Amino acid sequence: MGVTPVPVGEALTRLLRALEVNPRTMDYDLGKRSSQLRMLLRERRCLLVLDDAGDEAQVRQLLPDTGAGMVIVTSRRSLGGLEGIIRIGLPPLSEAESEGLLEAIAGSAPEAELSAVAAMCGNLPLALRIAGTRLASRPGWTMGHLAQRLADADRRLANLATGDVSLAAAFGLSYNRLHQQGKTIFRRLAHVPGPDFAVPIAAVLTATGSTLSDEDVYAAEDLLDELVDLGLLLADGADGFRFHDLLRLFAADRLRHEELVDTRTSTEHRMHDWLLETAIVAGRWFEPGFGAPPKTWRGLVSLDTEEHANAWLQAESDNWFAAFRAAAAAGRDQLVVDVAEAMHWDSDRSIDWPHWPEIYYSSRAAAARLPDRRQEITHLNYASWAASVCERRHAEGAALAMQAYHLADELGDLTEQANAMYYVAVAWRGAGEYAEAVPAYRRAQELCDAADNHDMYVQSCTGGAIALRRSGQTEEAIDAFHLVLRAIDERPLAPAPARVAKVVALANMIAALADAGRWRETVELAVVSLPESEEFGALSLIGLVHIALGKAHGAVEAVDLARDHLRRALRLCEEGWSHAESITEAQRVLADLDAR
Repeated sequence: MGVTPVPVGEALTRLLRALEVNPRTMDYDLGKRSSQLRMLLRERRCLLVLDDAGDEAQVRQLLPDTGAGMVIVTSRRSLGGLEGIIRIGLPPLSEAESEGLLEAIAGSAPEAELSAVAAMCGNLPLALRIAGTRLASRPGWTMGHLAQRLADADRRLANLATGDVSLAAAFGLSYNRLHQQGKTIFRRLAHVPGPDFAVPIAAVLTATGSTLSDEDVYAAEDLLDELVDLGLLLADGADGFRFHDLLRLFAADRLRHEELVDTRTSTEHRMHDWLLETAIVAGRWFEPGFGAPPKTWRGLVSLDTEEHANAWLQAESDNWFAAFRAAAAAGRDQLVVDVAEAMHWDSDRSIDWPHWPEIYYSSRAAAARLPDRRQEITHLNYASWAASVCERRHAEGAALAMQAYHLADELGDLTEQANAMYYVAVAWRGAGEYAEAVPAYRRAQELCDAADNHDMYVQSCTGGAIALRRSGQTEEAIDAFHLVLRAIDERPLAPAPARVAKVVALANMIAALADAGRWRETVELAVVSLPESEEFGALSLIGLVHIALGKAHGAVEAVDLARDHLRRALRLCEEGWSHAESITEAQRVLADLDAR
């Protein structure tokens, strides 16, 4: 690896000398010298290796035109300007290959220690060679000692150096080939908290003006392409990018050494503010009273449909959640409350996402510090939902919702009383206390009617019907689900609550029909509603429908089809579905089918 690429003329001279050409007969003109090389290569069967090529211009005049020879070019760049070649990207080694390389250099070691060192080397051959050589040159060390040294992320690059060979220096050769804008975007991407990101975040990190525009996005896109071309960044799908772990550490190291603390802080704050602003706009697509972004909003991402909004929230979830966590740590209470509020209706799509409890516990604490008592009630309720639905801590969920109910009663706020009673019922239903849950849902319905809260009314009706089904009152539950679907059609509901209520009611109604042994109705309704449940994306609802179909097909001796649906339901567990009662039911029915 060289800092300065070998000049083409010098490379031609070396090759001609290797082919035993007298220096006196070499032409001074580079073009003629290149033709002389091609003529010689045309007559020979040989392998030409051009290692660490700097760019296309350096390579182009060294390539033969015809003949039996072969050329292998290695480069940090993709050399996209070369034609008529086969490109082979070199990914990191596999785990087994990495461990084998370490053992070949440093000797045998326990499997767990080998695996740990290989992982911290990112399975990169150079990093593995350096680590293995360091260990081999220190007889008193074990692989475990090396793993401990590499465990400190801030010191990992410093520890991946031996003699005059350094991983950071190798990265630095590519980094130093960047122009100033390329260096800036590379090191600032270390601010991105998640494992991957899209172009707009890069635009936010590098924009120089007070407002962001499409031009900033186009400029960032060109810079990211350059980083990918140099191997400093990995393309991740059609629109995403990500760092190799060790390159992320190198970018963070350059950021610390090349930018002032104030610059780093302001850049990170700008990224966090943009992420949270965009998250609020995306989340409000699903919130009653908002919907599509206002015409005055000018964002860097397309949020013109619910699907686009939900896709952005999921794709950037690691990044906007990290920004949310930073806002909570900084005491930005109203911003924390606004983000959590915007996520309320969208959270029903992804109940098993692990960060909802932290979001709603944070927003509850933030709302308690703000002067608006109604916000405090709202976020007590959301914390109740997180405790009882996400974490299965039903007693705590019920206590939080009752606290919200009493506060709403003090303020004489019927809407918030209704909401709180609904969450009380949700907690009791989750705990299996159906005798308490059913009347609580009915009380919530009465309060919703009194407050003209139609959105929460259908949610309460749906919850009550589910509680009836879970308590074994199957036919009553089916009748209640019919009433829910009628209410959705007759009442003036906002789009998001209407869709949530419909998808939840249909999936649970299908389960109730299966409970009642009404197999034909189960299959007919499931065939119609399953695509809507899958589009909605809640794993629990998709699982319910597959279990009902498994039971229905099994009852009419379509055993293979029944097994397929039940196995699909169980595969959802691997994606994050964790409702123990439903999973146990799927396993039981599948075992019964296998026993036939």
